[in-house]
Amino acid sequence: MKLFCLAYAGGTATTAYRKMKSRLYPGIDVVPVNIPGRVEKDTSPPKTVDELIGRLAQQICSKSDEDWAILGHSYGAGLAFEITRRAEKGGIPPRLCIISGRRAPKSNRQNHSFARLDDDTLLTRVAEWGALPPEYFEHPALRCLAAVRLREDFQFSDSLHERDPIPLRCTPLYVMAGTNDPVAPPREVLGWCSRTLAGSSFDKFEGDHFFLFNNAKAADSIRTHLFSFLTQHP
Repeated sequence: MKLFCLAYAGGTATTAYRKMKSRLYPGIDVVPVNIPGRVEKDTSPPKTVDELIGRLAQQICSKSDEDWAILGHSYGAGLAFEITRRAEKGGIPPRLCIISGRRAPKSNRQNHSFARLDDDTLLTRVAEWGALPPEYFEHPALRCLAAVRLREDFQFSDSLHERDPIPLRCTPLYVMAGTNDPVAPPREVLGWCSRTLAGSSFDKFEGDHFFLFNNAKAADSIRTHLFSFLTQHP
């Protein structure tokens, strides 16, 4: 089974899911999906979030086989959900959509837009989550690049959060949250479970916003869910 994986704001899936790739092997082929223009420099970046979703959906669906699933963390979770909706419309839905570390759309919590912060504040806030290595603050070029990427991603992420998506028709959801996540508390992640007509499950894991990458039990649970679902729905 292929598991297409999308990363958090400012990140690249190739780097973010490197450890998970080895944790889920064998049996599950982790396929990192990067934002166009981030890794492949000859690819133009998308101008709108809908263009991004369309391009990613086309890329994923062209590589998918009969058994595939999709996983997104934080910003990537919002993209994963919208890509799944596109795949359903195209008649090739994933077996499972995994939502990790993202507040449900239209959640009650006041939405503070990180995209509107100045560069220093934006980078400091993200660094507090453990998402930026120290060298990004030591080198002006890296600092500027990080700020630009983060701002672009947060702008797209904000537009996804404000949508009131129609529930998925035939794709179940597995929703994951970190117990101490200050960005997406479990009570605000739980709302994703109502965004599908095909059933859902919800689990909490010890950790902060990056529990998915730091808690081995999260990867183990993903493996269990994927194989269990394949067994129950051959």
